Amino acid sequence: MDGSPQLWKAVETELNRPVKLARRIAGGDVAHTFIVHLLNGQRVFCKSHPRPVDGLFRAEAQGLDLLRVPNGPRIPKLIGFRDAPGDVSFLLLEVIDQGTMDTASQIRIGESLAALHGAPTPHQFGLDNNNFIGTLEQENGWLAEWPQFFVERRLWPQIQRAQHTLGRSLMRTLNRVLERAIDELKTDEKACKVHGDLWSGNCLIDDEGRPCLIDPAAFYGNREIDLAMMQLFGGFEADCMDAYAQNLPLEPGAERRRDFYQLYFLLVHVNLHGPSWAGQVAQVAWGIS
Repeated sequence: MDGSPQLWKAVETELNRPVKLARRIAGGDVAHTFIVHLLNGQRVFCKSHPRPVDGLFRAEAQGLDLLRVPNGPRIPKLIGFRDAPGDVSFLLLEVIDQGTMDTASQIRIGESLAALHGAPTPHQFGLDNNNFIGTLEQENGWLAEWPQFFVERRLWPQIQRAQHTLGRSLMRTLNRVLERAIDELKTDEKACKVHGDLWSGNCLIDDEGRPCLIDPAAFYGNREIDLAMMQLFGGFEADCMDAYAQNLPLEPGAERRRDFYQLYFLLVHVNLHGPSWAGQVAQVAWGIS
């Protein structure tokens, strides 16, 4: 059985059911992922981490719950989680049996994402608690204005983390970007629920052709941050973006603002994966400074 005996003992305690078999599957860059077969025939998805950050799986569970809206993407059902600093931690979800990504499913992604972003909310920008993108903590204190939130809670913390990797010249450029962002990111849009890390690996198609979102870094933000991530690394086709725009048209200037949001995700990659990403940070930063 893949995984540690301590992990499966803790999972059995959480579920109050014995584990029969656990099989390691391909996952993201951060966690270890398994399909767990219980003695009663039930299957459970398990996500663990060899060096878990305190609160990591609690925040992910809360993020999944945040994203559940009528007609929105399918969100895996939460079965349980354990956040135990210095001990075994994990997240347990329903298993999503995957289908094939095709034109019809790309359209459904766009439509369901528009439903998520269009769901009414009374909130300002932020969240009651901090959460994570990968293993990097995201500050989420509430702010009334989106540009200030994005600069103070997103861009600036990542720039600070990366400063010794990026060098003085690029840091000067990024300081100019911070000043420009306050003006450039102003829109009339209210806060909405956003996934927060929406690259193609975090959007599955189930065996009935429904879009399913996983691994959120969710908060109440500006919807353009999700769209920017979708366009950064590919995997979402024109049919998807067209379906989204037909259901929830973008405000003028979205294409210009996209570079600021993509810069954030590139800085995250510098801080998670190292200096090989610094060149892309520099290219985007110089273009908008």
